[in-house]
Amino acid sequence: MAASRRAVELAPDEAHAHVSRGLSVSLNKDYDEAQNEFEAAIRLEPASFDAHYIYARVCYEQGKLEKALELFEQSARINLDDYQAACLATTVLAGLKRGSECEVMGRHALDRITKHLELYPQDGRALYMGAIVSVHHGEKQRGLEWAERALAADPNEPSSGTTSPAPTLSWGKSKRPLTAWNARLIWVVLGWRGAKTTQT
Repeated sequence: MAASRRAVELAPDEAHAHVSRGLSVSLNKDYDEAQNEFEAAIRLEPASFDAHYIYARVCYEQGKLEKALELFEQSARINLDDYQAACLATTVLAGLKRGSECEVMGRHALDRITKHLELYPQDGRALYMGAIVSVHHGEKQRGLEWAERALAADPNEPSSGTTSPAPTLSWGKSKRPLTAWNARLIWVVLGWRGAKTTQT
């Protein structure tokens, strides 16, 4: 907190200093100050992807979906190679039940993810987000395939921190420890159809 405040004092005309400060105070749930800092950053650098994208994530966390959507869409326009902003805009549009807009944004998101995966085929985050957007876009088979790849590509799943054996999720050809990450992925893609758990 003190470091980010000092950064703004030293470089008040640098957008990145305000973005860092906004992120820092948002982690402390000081959303009013975070808003001020992100908006200062955007005034200083209207084409800052980080300012728009991180501000959007903070708005989303607060449930300010319309504002988050506006910022995610701006982020996607600023960086045409980024897939995350387009994916999250699709998720927000789905939650707002704006079907036609969700379909258009979902197509943009899937195009970006497909190009990204050509370069980085084992990117678990891209596969995970792509699986969810595929479902929103009505492409459940691709969602299933990318979900399987996402689970296979994530060798560093955090442990529960307990010594007792974790439940195991059996899904298609996959068998994974049942964690919040893969539980959410499979819930979204399949609604648990075809999945079962066992205690190891």
